[in-house]
Amino acid sequence: MNSMVIPLLTATFAFNWFGSACPLAQQSQRSIPYKRDQAIADRLLPGDRAVVVYKETLPGLRAGSRNESFDEEVLRLRRAEAAAVVRVAAVQGELIDDGTWIRTHVSARVEQTVKAAPGRTADSVDFAFNGGTMRIGETVVTAGTFPKFAQGERYLVFLITDPGIAGLYPSLAYRINVQGVLEHIENGQGGTQSFKTNLVGRDVADVIQALTGAK
Repeated sequence: MNSMVIPLLTATFAFNWFGSACPLAQQSQRSIPYKRDQAIADRLLPGDRAVVVYKETLPGLRAGSRNESFDEEVLRLRRAEAAAVVRVAAVQGELIDDGTWIRTHVSARVEQTVKAAPGRTADSVDFAFNGGTMRIGETVVTAGTFPKFAQGERYLVFLITDPGIAGLYPSLAYRINVQGVLEHIENGQGGTQSFKTNLVGRDVADVIQALTGAK
């Protein structure tokens, strides 16, 4: 899959993970713009305890402009490369691009396969996305706005292959609460992703039945 395909897939299946370009600063944290030629670690100051790195870019594509019925949304999501109910085992941020940005890797156990990706039948799955949180020395650094996956929580995830990260990318995800109902996923800034969807508030079993066409 070439690099031109990913934006098309994202527009088809996904909503925009990215919120405002610059997150609101809190008293206890410092916000700095992304610099492609300077590592984050070299920009930290003595006494920094929390630093937010943001990119001054235009907002990306939003599926919030869609006005779909439940059946129309299900038909669109059926075209996703892969989908599964997973329980997150581990979430780990790492520095990339010569230390100027953060990428998050998520490892999860597959509880139910909704649609298997070609050549993938394992009972676990790993996926990644740009943005995240990690500790550098004594400072907690957050880069960008991103989906927040929590260890031990369950999610319905839709995945696509992204050559930019050499693996799977979560084009769309919903948190599954203890009642088995789908909710908007949290983002890394403490809020929740907000986009038009007919799936939030529905029982995950009912949604899976609709996605698979099972009777």
